[in-house]
Amino acid sequence: VSWSQALRGGAPLTYSEVQVNPDLKTAIVSYFTLVLLITGLLNPVTKYLLLNFVVPKPGEGPSFDDMENNSFLSVTTHALGTKGSKADSVMYFPRDAGYLDTARMLVESGLSMALEEKALPVDGGGFFSPG
Repeated sequence: VSWSQALRGGAPLTYSEVQVNPDLKTAIVSYFTLVLLITGLLNPVTKYLLLNFVVPKPGEGPSFDDMENNSFLSVTTHALGTKGSKADSVMYFPRDAGYLDTARMLVESGLSMALEEKALPVDGGGFFSPG
């Protein structure tokens, strides 16, 4: 995204990421869980135990029901135009964004390109940066 913005001659982008928790207790537990996981992966003995007995193996991930009902992602953006205009947006993904919604967005993108081929700005294939 930063490269595309630079090609367009736009202002530098800033990015930040946060995790929202319902209460202080959940935030503290989340923080220390992450610290323990990283610490465990840095130690060769605990890394072996974590990778073989705790972390799911390929194909052993969450069930479809868990991905459909127990995950969400909310992406909030704030933008400032070159002439001072402001834009805010929120995208909410009510299910697992890492698999289910990524697959949905890829299919929608492919359908858009296939069904609206004449509206595409270029002929041919490949990857094209905006601008």
